[in-house]
Amino acid sequence: MSRSTSTLIYWIRSHLASCSAQFAKSRAAFTASTCVLLIVLSSHSGWAVEKNAASTADSDGQRAADLTMQALASAAEPTEVLWLETAENRFLSLYRPAVDAAQMAIILLPGQLHHMADGGLLETLYSELPVAGWSCLLVALPAQTSQQNDALNSETSYQQAIKRINKAVDHVMADGAGSAALIADSLSAQLAIQTTIARPEITSGLVLWHLQELRLPRETLQQLANSQITLLDIVPSGISNQHKINRRRQFQLAGFGQNYRQISSPSGRAAKGYSSRRIQEWVATSFKK
Repeated sequence: MSRSTSTLIYWIRSHLASCSAQFAKSRAAFTASTCVLLIVLSSHSGWAVEKNAASTADSDGQRAADLTMQALASAAEPTEVLWLETAENRFLSLYRPAVDAAQMAIILLPGQLHHMADGGLLETLYSELPVAGWSCLLVALPAQTSQQNDALNSETSYQQAIKRINKAVDHVMADGAGSAALIADSLSAQLAIQTTIARPEITSGLVLWHLQELRLPRETLQQLANSQITLLDIVPSGISNQHKINRRRQFQLAGFGQNYRQISSPSGRAAKGYSSRRIQEWVATSFKK
């Protein structure tokens, strides 16, 4: 074999080896790119499924809430049914003006829709306070929970509730009230506190009912004290005496003086009637009619 022929064969083999290596690299790059693309598409698909599922759940929840509000409206006195609106949706309120209304109106904030008609404390107050001269507005709020497993939904529900409370406050003010007192249960307490801090010029009183754990930073309590709010703190019977003392001290250190009052309600069925009477006494002695 001539030298030129050997050189040609060597060059051909080298070229083929180089092409083979380049092909292997290209195939590896293609495979990697394909895997990345599939992962991205899979993630996007999973995200879309989760988003659609969350959207469907939100829609189902809103439909269920709308049906519940319609049922509550149908069972109430027609003259007391009041539909208010925020930018997102309309919501039910029940408004019972007193015959000889005091300057201050009472806004009742149930943390769950069914608390508007379950014969509990807030429905009892809605029936009894207007007889004593205090106009009452019972507001349907988005369901509030003590669990924070779904932070996004909890935050959305919280913000919607704040908007509804502000709309309720605006309504009683437009109807002639000079100020408002907010009465909250354990699930709506944070909402009432934040509304009081945000609108101190028109919120005069605040009742916290059976809020077992006071999870408020010192700064929030100080802001609440600076609003000059008159606060009634009704704690359940299961709380120890030392816990009650520590709780009063938290409010005192934040700046509350005579504007803070704490009472303990009995347990069981007696809690509702006892709390209702004490709230009515507190309103009558703390505010001018």
